[in-house]
Amino acid sequence: MLDLCQFAAIYYSWRPTSPDPGDDLVVDCAMNAGAIVITFNLRDFRNAEVSLGLRVMTPVELVVKLAGNGGEA
Repeated sequence: MLDLCQFAAIYYSWRPTSPDPGDDLVVDCAMNAGAIVITFNLRDFRNAEVSLGLRVMTPVELVVKLAGNGGEA
């Protein structure tokens, strides 16, 4: 999977956005990279999802989406 990754520079921080400060770095990474956060911990990412438009989904939702869209998330 690492072979498919693209590294993104962090130019801006949206902290604090999560009730768990340890999750803020995930929000920063995803927002700067234009990525989707895949997690079972939806609760701590709801604020960023609503206020920043961050895309958040569970691993199951991702698999269903990939299966239905020919592999495009």
